[in-house]
Amino acid sequence: MDAEIDPTSLYVTIDGNRLNADQYSLQENKIVLHYETLSLHAGNHELSVNYRVRQGGGYEANAFTFQTGANSGQNFKLEIDSFDNMLRDTNVICVRNYEDAEKGLEVIDQTQSFISDELGTVGATENRLEHIGFNLELIEEIPLSRIQDADMANESMNLVKMQLLSQAQQATISHVNQDREQVLQLLQ
Repeated sequence: MDAEIDPTSLYVTIDGNRLNADQYSLQENKIVLHYETLSLHAGNHELSVNYRVRQGGGYEANAFTFQTGANSGQNFKLEIDSFDNMLRDTNVICVRNYEDAEKGLEVIDQTQSFISDELGTVGATENRLEHIGFNLELIEEIPLSRIQDADMANESMNLVKMQLLSQAQQATISHVNQDREQVLQLLQ
């Protein structure tokens, strides 16, 4: 992860004397001394730099796309903010003194708010996806019901057809039997 020095936190000293901002600069996370503005004598010198490191931002949200219908474009997109920034902020909480502890409590409050917001987003999305799923189940049942109704109507027509054929067959057999009896009576 990208880290950078927080320039507002820099405290640079040489031999215990704090340097002014024109005596040094911060270039690509490195302290560069401006020798022309310093009055250094030959010998050993003690350079001390105190600073805070901050994590670079720019974490992308986690994005999910759900297909919610039969046609293209019928989808639902969910974005959940990255928790990496929140974790970075909580990782630097310090309680060395009252001011740092107070800042730490602010970070914790912001973190709790962030988590609550994201949980709300996820919960709302879950409810919406459940609603979409319920509607899709209903939409699926309508054609199945129509198919079943059509199958039932077709079967009813087939039953009526078979009953008519059976009745016609029985009538024909009955008529043939009557004709046969009449022919046999005439032959006797």
